[in-house]
Order: sequence, then C-alpha cells, then structure tokens
Amino acid sequence: RDWSSDVCSSDLGLGIARRMAGWFLSRPGRSSKEVDVKISVRLVAWPGKENDKAKKDILRMDSQCFPSDSPARFEERYWWIAYVGKQAVGYAGLHLLGKKGFFCRAGVMKKFRRKGIHQRLIRCRLNKARTLGLESAITYAALHNIASANSLFRSGMELYWPESRWAGQAYYFRKEFK
Repeated sequence: RDWSSDVCSSDLGLGIARRMAGWFLSRPGRSSKEVDVKISVRLVAWPGKENDKAKKDILRMDSQCFPSDSPARFEERYWWIAYVGKQAVGYAGLHLLGKKGFFCRAGVMKKFRRKGIHQRLIRCRLNKARTLGLESAITYAALHNIASANSLFRSGMELYWPESRWAGQAYYFRKEFK
C-alpha cells in the first residue's frame, strides 16, 4: 500500500480534554483564537520509504526544537509532518518495538505552539498504532516539558511507571489498545 496519500483526519475533539479533571498538570487554557489555524498532518515517511525533502524538514525542525540532542533517526520509523499552508511547523515519529509503538520524537516550532498541533500529531500516531494492530503505545515527557505531558494526557494516554525507568526521571505514558 502507498501510505504517502494518508492524511490524518481523525478528530477526537478538544472536548475530551475539557471534560477531564484538571488535577494532572494545570496550565492556562487555550483561547478560541489560539486554535483557529488550519492544520494538515501528513504521513511522510515509513519503514522502507524515506522521503528526502521530509527528512530535511524534520531534521531542520528537530535541530530547533532539540538543539542539544542528537538528531532524529529515520530507520524503521513512521514520520508525520504538520503543515500550516505549505509551511512545515511540527513533526512526530513512531518506532515499532515488537507489539508496542514508541512515540520517539515530536516537536512543534515555537511560533506555532499552543494551537493543538502536538495533540493532532499524537492522535495520528495512536491511529497508526491501532491500524498496525499493536497492543499499546508508549512514550515519555521530560519533567520540565509540562506542555507535552498535558497533550499526552489530554489525548487519552495514561501515566504509568515502567519496571525500568528507560528515560530517567520523566513522566511515562501509555495507551493500551483492546
């Protein structure tokens, strides 16, 4: 199957987040003006099919979002890019680990944060994990990255404590698929 035409169009809605209890990590809510951006998300690379332009865009955004980290890796991963118009403004990856999907990297350009882009990227990865028949999706958020932790929580992922803290001191999240 040619995955290049896949557009993530699922919408679980922001209403889910608004109905959730605010006990996890409190932050000021979004105003309606902040989410009025037309966002499209495309699956741009997958195992066995790398896209050079997409790879270049992801590496550019990755170096800005995580300047002190090693660059994003592409082998055996699915990658999405979020666009506002034709401008790449966010990216996210999914790495297959047996029957689990690991959300390996995600970033949104500073100018476009707080517009729901990260949550859209999370939903795309959750949908792909379900489609691939995986048992669960796992990830983590650094303790200082409250915005990311909130997005994961609002997208239906739950906190858990793995036997081995493979990412060090962090919030660990998972979503089990039935």
